[in-house]
Amino acid sequence: TEQAAVSAIVSQLDIRDLTRRCRFPNWLGYLGVVLQQTTEAEAATGLLTHTLLPQLLAAIGDPVQRRILKDQFGDARLLRWQDLEEFERLV
Repeated sequence: TEQAAVSAIVSQLDIRDLTRRCRFPNWLGYLGVVLQQTTEAEAATGLLTHTLLPQLLAAIGDPVQRRILKDQFGDARLLRWQDLEEFERLV
């Protein structure tokens, strides 16, 4: 599907590169658009959660906040566009 194709492309993204090219918080907004537009593919594969979540967590400077957020996601929860508000607050 188109959603799966977009997910596959974005899954190769290095968030550090994105942050160098786009201002904060715009780059989070762009990721939000992708997550919103690929909801079905993400539910089926979890690909973006698997590739983007570790990078988003690494962008959080406070190790305590990073751990709290990591625990909130656990192993089963998928990354949703609404979750990016929390990352915006902590990055």
